[in-house]
Amino acid sequence: RRLLLGDYNPCNEDAVMSEFFEALGYTAYAMDKLLLTNDCGPNVFSCCVELMRPCIINAVPNAQEHGSQDTPVHVHCSFNGEFLCTAITNAAGPNHATMLHLQAERGANFLLQGDTYTDPTLRPSGSAFSTFLGMDEIQRYAKGADGNADMQFLEDSVRTVFMFPATKKNTQTRAALQTLPKE
Repeated sequence: RRLLLGDYNPCNEDAVMSEFFEALGYTAYAMDKLLLTNDCGPNVFSCCVELMRPCIINAVPNAQEHGSQDTPVHVHCSFNGEFLCTAITNAAGPNHATMLHLQAERGANFLLQGDTYTDPTLRPSGSAFSTFLGMDEIQRYAKGADGNADMQFLEDSVRTVFMFPATKKNTQTRAALQTLPKE
């Protein structure tokens, strides 16, 4: 709510990427449905976890729902300069050709430009109960954390990337995290 009202200040907190995904329940997920690669290793990072969490909660199920059911969704985490980059890629699903056409008409990131919920041309391109609100939220949360989001419909896949400002700490593991001095 504070984000919508323009009264939100990003607050960074320390986390470990593997533990972050585990806390969201992804390690228990059938590995034939999700492939997680983590170039962050066991390193502790600091970023606006409060806003990164809903981006992942929206983007991963979106990719699973709308992408091909025959291939796993690939989630890749890495550092890119001063940003923590999370890239989610899924193979083309049943409405992919329509979305490629809409992207050609409207430009890159057309699903991240807001107001997708009321757009009548998008309704037939989603699943039966899709609102497209998750895509609006990804953009809102990324911007709220002073980051950015990007979504591209490629020839045979969809790639959603969000980048959050982050600091890579020199510590490894949760035990080390307990001894970090407060900033």
